[in-house]
Amino acid sequence: MKKKKKKKNILVSSVVVLVLIVLAIIIRVYIIKESPYLEYKEEAIEKCISLCQEVRKFDRMDSEGPCLDDNIVPNWGCDVVHTPRVALIDDANRNRCHGHKHLVEISFSCELVSAR
Repeated sequence: MKKKKKKKNILVSSVVVLVLIVLAIIIRVYIIKESPYLEYKEEAIEKCISLCQEVRKFDRMDSEGPCLDDNIVPNWGCDVVHTPRVALIDDANRNRCHGHKHLVEISFSCELVSAR
């Protein structure tokens, strides 16, 4: 009798685990959508670096660290900053990108500083 009960408990536990796994997969695939933040992050980084290189090619880079593009991709700005940061210049309103939720910061040599 104890063996039957033990087998039944193992079977029920296995079914419960299987159902939980299936539910987790369904939630991940159908309910939790990939964040637009992640969707555009890599594209924003690539475009920002490319734009920086283009601007540098024609030697139009402002030494104060300009905002290169307020909307390089949806909700992402592209800003040039000093490395290390010079808060007085890099955080000055005239040098900051505005109207975005996320920001790619690159150095004057067009290297990624941060993307957040």
